Amino acid sequence: MSSIPASTASFVAALSIVFVPMFLLLMKKKPTRNNMVGIAFILAGLVLTSGVYRGGSLDIGVIYMVIASLFMAIYVIVVDNFTKRFDPLLLGIGQMFFTAVIAFVLWCIEDPRTFLSLAYTNEMLANIFLLAFFARAYAYIMLMYGQRWANPISVTVIASTEPVVTMVLALLIPNAYGATEMFTMTKLWGALLIVIGAICAGTDFFDDPSFRNKLRFRRAREEVVPQ
Repeated sequence: MSSIPASTASFVAALSIVFVPMFLLLMKKKPTRNNMVGIAFILAGLVLTSGVYRGGSLDIGVIYMVIASLFMAIYVIVVDNFTKRFDPLLLGIGQMFFTAVIAFVLWCIEDPRTFLSLAYTNEMLANIFLLAFFARAYAYIMLMYGQRWANPISVTVIASTEPVVTMVLALLIPNAYGATEMFTMTKLWGALLIVIGAICAGTDFFDDPSFRNKLRFRRAREEVVPQ
């Protein structure tokens, strides 16, 4: 992420919404029509909210982010299979433990001097606790429980609405430098497309026989009634 813009990184990171249906197709699990239409709307919204457009050279950071999105898609599918059969809390706690251990080891390997040189003030420890508990532990354990009842596509669709929530919070909450993010009509249209896509992917009216019958009846009536 250090070699590419944040907007590009946010868009590429959300490509798991495309990779999950692809992997499910390989597993002979066909997404619904609503899923596919909703995903198309969400991708269009992500392009607008992230500011990623055609053009520009392919950076190595983009390739790394695409690989990370592939693994994230595999992670969602594996977690879905696990939580349907076992206790989600066990997976959540185990994930947090091994993540902390691996992160600490990598930290010591990359720059071992910083661990002892940091000034652990009350403010810093409070920030670490808030980020560790709410942004990681609570969020991921709730995700484990949510996947017990939700399918992988629904999980990625819900996760794709994160830019909408982030945009609203960025407008209300100042960053570390005391500035709030600028609001544009392009981001508004992108957020609306994401919301429309999430609603579409979360329903099944395209696969509802009564809905299709109404469409056929309306088309037949338009053909019979002279213009």
